[in-house]
Amino acid sequence: MDNQPESGLDFDGMSRRELLRFGAVFATTALLAACGGKTLETATAPSSSAAPTTRTPAVRLPAVSTTAPRTTTPEVPSAPAPDFAIDFSREPAGALNPARWNFEEGTEAADDNQEAQAYTSRPENVRVEGGKLLIQAHPEIYGGRKYTSARITTQGKFDFQYGSLVVRAKMPKGVGTWPAIWLLPSHPVFTANATDAQFNNPDDPYFYAKDGEIDMAEAYGNRPGYVEATVNTYNNLKAGHPAGGSITLPDLSGAFHDYELDWRPGIMTFRVDGKPYLVAKKPSDNPDDWPYDKEKYHLILNLALGGTGGGDVIDPAQAANWRLEIASITHTPLAK
Repeated sequence: MDNQPESGLDFDGMSRRELLRFGAVFATTALLAACGGKTLETATAPSSSAAPTTRTPAVRLPAVSTTAPRTTTPEVPSAPAPDFAIDFSREPAGALNPARWNFEEGTEAADDNQEAQAYTSRPENVRVEGGKLLIQAHPEIYGGRKYTSARITTQGKFDFQYGSLVVRAKMPKGVGTWPAIWLLPSHPVFTANATDAQFNNPDDPYFYAKDGEIDMAEAYGNRPGYVEATVNTYNNLKAGHPAGGSITLPDLSGAFHDYELDWRPGIMTFRVDGKPYLVAKKPSDNPDDWPYDKEKYHLILNLALGGTGGGDVIDPAQAANWRLEIASITHTPLAK
């Protein structure tokens, strides 16, 4: 044994089994050192009965927004603005503005319906007073008549076709009074070339109506509370059946009411304080049945006495109540 080289290890006294165990430990330590100190994993063969493992690729879900979605509100067309509007509470007291109004004078207009008054433009008969347009009749001798009053128009200064016309008014009171809010054509189409003989033909008294007439509101002092609207055409007057409607207002002469004409192609609706009381519809394309789709009209305001509407009896004792008062006038065209 003295001839064996020294290894630094003492094997004396070790049994053969201990030497084998020591050799195995030494070999394992050397192997680990060669592998850099990493532990070796034992590969296990897959079982023939186990399904192979597959990886499912990750699915990226879209981000969830916590902000409410934007909604687009469709634009609503704005209502048309009035193209003629007078609030008499904002008008200066005194004479009417001649840029807006015409004044009919004399007896010619009154003669058409055998009325008893003469029309004037005097402030005694027509003016702005107390924030109202006032048309006032008087018992007085003037122009060969026993009474005076006023009749004003917008012809050539405000002519219109279609739309909504609202006149806020308080009617006069007294037997014999005949106030009217009405319209005539500004530039007649169907009688443009007519002669005086045609207009004055006693066998054809309704010739003038070939261009139509629209009576928004007429009241009669001998029928308290009663007000009517009428659509006059040549054919319906000849037949004796003008298109008309009426309503009774207990405070007709004691309070202001809104008288409205809602005029559209082929149809007119008349209202008092928003309540319809006449709807007139176009019966045919014959202009003698319906001339209203061919021309423009203008507004007329007047207070007559007697005649075919006011009657034969006029009571001057009630003259203090012969007042047609207008608070405002508004016309709004149709939306385009």
